[in-house]
Amino acid sequence: MDESEIAMKKILNLICVGVLVATTGCVATTGPKKVNVDAMTHSRTQLIISSDTLLKNVAINNIRFGSVGNFERVQMNMQNTSNNRLNLEYKIEWMDQQGFSVNDNSVWHRFTLSAHQIETIQSVGKVPEAYSVKVTVRFPGDVFIDSYNERQKEAQKD
Repeated sequence: MDESEIAMKKILNLICVGVLVATTGCVATTGPKKVNVDAMTHSRTQLIISSDTLLKNVAINNIRFGSVGNFERVQMNMQNTSNNRLNLEYKIEWMDQQGFSVNDNSVWHRFTLSAHQIETIQSVGKVPEAYSVKVTVRFPGDVFIDSYNERQKEAQKD
């Protein structure tokens, strides 16, 4: 190989590495974060945040569980702790006491929080086995967290 061929291969390798970093680098650094919400008093609640930005700017507090007939109900406050308006989606998934999902039909709810605004959200477990909740918060259309949740469901089936 002459020097021009070697130089061309180096350039192509750098381009390939650049494309690889550009297409996968963001995914690797912004994966979902699992956060236990005040585990001392709310061990029945788990929060999954889809990005570092949301991890720093969204808080869940004032979590309360109660009963509605034979079903469990949860109510909590979601707060924007930033100075910016946030367009978000959340989903509440109910789990049994062993941590298995008991309500696969939970849906995404889209909402907007102004700077420092607090929004009360609630859900009722639609089966008697519902015990705890997993709250997932993301920016609308976050494909990474959808694929993460699908992998979690597949892992539970195995």
